[in-house]
Amino acid sequence: MMTELKYFVIMRVEQKPYCHGGENNDEHIPMWDDQLDQDDDGTRSPDEIIWSPKNFPAGTKITVEEPICPKCNLCASLCMETDCDFNWHEWAENKYA
Repeated sequence: MMTELKYFVIMRVEQKPYCHGGENNDEHIPMWDDQLDQDDDGTRSPDEIIWSPKNFPAGTKITVEEPICPKCNLCASLCMETDCDFNWHEWAENKYA
């Protein structure tokens, strides 16, 4: 039986245009505003994440979730850096192969 994992939100991104661009300060420039690990300050960047912010209307939100290890209760990326013996390779094979 495959282990069903819980997930933790590691990033939230929202398309928040810069509304004062261009020569006349009236151009909307699409930008992603991200919040990493519940950081309230976030950073704003015109760089693409996976999809260009130009392809989505203002207010579009993306949520990135990372699986939590059922043995050590750490996010997968942290779990893999410890001596936890949960087999992520086997889990992925069972879930996606």
